[in-house]
Amino acid sequence: MVRKTILMLLFVCSVVNLYGQRIAIKNNILYDAVAAPNIGVELSLNDKITLDISSNYNPISYGEKSKWKHWLIQPEARYWFCETFGGSFVGLHAFAGEFNLAGLKALDLQDTRVQGSAFGAGVSYGYHFILSPRWGVEANIGVGYARYSYDKYVCEHCGLKTGNYTKNYYGPTKAGLSLIYMLK
Repeated sequence: MVRKTILMLLFVCSVVNLYGQRIAIKNNILYDAVAAPNIGVELSLNDKITLDISSNYNPISYGEKSKWKHWLIQPEARYWFCETFGGSFVGLHAFAGEFNLAGLKALDLQDTRVQGSAFGAGVSYGYHFILSPRWGVEANIGVGYARYSYDKYVCEHCGLKTGNYTKNYYGPTKAGLSLIYMLK
């Protein structure tokens, strides 16, 4: 697994050296609003295509009974209609992650805990607003498919499992309002 990851990184770095006009660092403000720390990197592969890789990770419990712990990685290939990092784009994205949720009234988990994984894919549309040569704002939305596999527990901390579940979901799979800083 480590060997494959290193080979993939070397491949991406070689592509960036060939076409590397621009590199952007991103932060999705919508994720920040729900206390999900995140960061993303977008690399220009040529004058019309970019590779965006965003991730978020939240290891924090909120009080004694509530938690929304998770990690997520979401790569996306984007095609820009005008030029990279300016105007409209369409994308193909995938995602994978794990979660551990408990004590959340909004998700009907007041007295239960769910722990599991999710993966999926979809299509997206977005627009990049250029604020200055280094700064921008991007809005995007995506729809697609997700599969959730999880275990359900009676309470937030104990280990009494009540079952294993899987769910298939079709609908929104991505939303973003990101602040962008161009490195190069």
